[in-house]
Amino acid sequence: MHNYSLNTDYRKNAIIIIMVISFILNSLLYSPMNLFIDFLGNKIGFISVLISQCDKIGISISQVSVLGIFGIIYFLYIKFLWKTKVFKKLHNIPDLNGEWNGSYLSSYIDDKGQPKMGGCNVTIKQDWNKISIKCEFGESSSSYSKTASLYVDDIEGSILTFTYINDSNNPNWKTRKHDGCNIFHCKDGALKGKYFTDRDDGTHGKIQLVKTEPINEKVNIKKEFN
Repeated sequence: MHNYSLNTDYRKNAIIIIMVISFILNSLLYSPMNLFIDFLGNKIGFISVLISQCDKIGISISQVSVLGIFGIIYFLYIKFLWKTKVFKKLHNIPDLNGEWNGSYLSSYIDDKGQPKMGGCNVTIKQDWNKISIKCEFGESSSSYSKTASLYVDDIEGSILTFTYINDSNNPNWKTRKHDGCNIFHCKDGALKGKYFTDRDDGTHGKIQLVKTEPINEKVNIKKEFN
């Protein structure tokens, strides 16, 4: 997985809010925590020595407690909490995790003189900070994202843009590996957009995907792209 950028300050705001919550929780738990630490210090000599050494270098129990609480809350947030309905209403960042299936139409002309079209499968793994996007086009080729960004609060829905490197299994293609860019509009459980490549013939095309929907079962290529 790699980092992805946002067009908002939600990440910075989330860190500030979590830090404030950490200070509040530390204040509420400070007395019980001190009693517990003192109890451990009396029972375990190592704990008492560790506390004494921390005091000598200016590290207090409250500092450790705040950092510990912040670390726990932040970990839970970036992995799980950000995807819950409550938080999604606050930041509007779409949760794209899962399998996406659909179809593509390419400007590439096949042996029959027709634009190439077919089914595709996309696997997206995402947390608060990182994302990875793998696209598979049957047995012919697959691509992996290198960079990505999310534009949220767009009138037409969020926009996912990512660059990728594609590795083709077709020995007849002039360019076996190439770079490209996808631009997807994310709305109503669907990803619809376009792509561009830097192949010799500069191919481009359209892609539409729906979450956990079998390839071509409900997606009519000719109907959707005509």
